[in-house]
Amino acid sequence: AGGGTVSNCVLRGGSASSYWASAGGVDIRSPHGLVTHCVITNCSTGANNEGNGCAAVMIRAGGRLENSLVAHNHSIEGRAAVGFYGSVGGAVVNCTILDNSAKDLAGLSLSSTDYATNCVMVANIATQGGTEISNDGSVTNKVPVVRPFSGTAANAVACATDGEAVVNETCLLIGSVSDVFKNYENGDFTPKAGGPLVNKGANYDGMVSVDLAGNPRKFGKGVDIGCYECQREKSFFIVVR
Repeated sequence: AGGGTVSNCVLRGGSASSYWASAGGVDIRSPHGLVTHCVITNCSTGANNEGNGCAAVMIRAGGRLENSLVAHNHSIEGRAAVGFYGSVGGAVVNCTILDNSAKDLAGLSLSSTDYATNCVMVANIATQGGTEISNDGSVTNKVPVVRPFSGTAANAVACATDGEAVVNETCLLIGSVSDVFKNYENGDFTPKAGGPLVNKGANYDGMVSVDLAGNPRKFGKGVDIGCYECQREKSFFIVVR
């Protein structure tokens, strides 16, 4: 209850398989709890969880997740990769939330009393696909949808996302992941120089000096969106023949 900090850790392969389990990766239960500069990956909720938990991170009571990568987590019955429950004033700051899947909401589930700043949510997929047979015997083929984000517009500051998260007018809508990251296919989620995440973040109280890779957190005109900071400006060449 007094708080605590988890930093510079790789949290991999955790499972919230029971009915009461809250998260496969991290469950922050203190308003002073901080998880920073961590990689949270390949965590999950099981079929017995029945929708009560989050695949990777649950934030309660106003805790904070910052400068972290939340990727490749899966929830069979649970909710988002990152979610809030009973929290007031909790925050997700400069995080990259990508390639997560869940039954209904895959990326970030933001409550009306919590905040997201400088976060990017991309390539998160809701898994409610397959075949559905209704009571009248008709068959419907359900296509998995992209539901990366749910929340209150006023509480998301300088965030970027794809899919149907346009419900939030304050989020920057981004397109192909190859246009966003330096080398998405090979796991390099650094913002691409000149891309939509570079210098588009907002300054905030308590900004740390380095990003997840240990590089300067603010390089260039402003802080980048996501857990990594692009360390070069977009350049051009003049060829004289």
